[in-house]
Amino acid sequence: IFMMTKDYRLYQAALLHDVVEDTDTTLDDLRDKYNCPPVVIDMVDFLTKRKGYTREEYLQRLIDSEDRGIALIKILDSFDNAMHTPTAIEYLKANNRDPAEAREKYIDTAKRLFDLYDYGPTVTFHLNNLFTYFETLLKIGVQEPKYDLMIDMVRAGVLDKDLT
Repeated sequence: IFMMTKDYRLYQAALLHDVVEDTDTTLDDLRDKYNCPPVVIDMVDFLTKRKGYTREEYLQRLIDSEDRGIALIKILDSFDNAMHTPTAIEYLKANNRDPAEAREKYIDTAKRLFDLYDYGPTVTFHLNNLFTYFETLLKIGVQEPKYDLMIDMVRAGVLDKDLT
């Protein structure tokens, strides 16, 4: 996200997007203890998955936010979630989830949110490179994408032939 925008609120929300979901920290804590700006708390609120929500209901909540910044954070989070480390692959398999299928779901989420907004030429360029990277990984069956290569692609862009 740092290469795509200078909006500090997006940085804050991106860094905090899972904190309410994965810790005992609440939205009130973000406001009262940590003095987060209300706009950041609102973004974190939209990005927090609610217990009992289906994947589709959660995605609809993000769409209903009508916030390009929230969509961008979730797109990048989806790419990050699609980066299966050996530990993540073991976790998915132990929970009867196919890593390739999980990756496809994450990329599908990213595509659906990407199609909602005009992100401008720079962000669109970078996101298109990430989509190309993951589509190529799916084609050639790579299970463990490399962060270094992904970051290089965001910076410069590559052709499909550069990944083989």
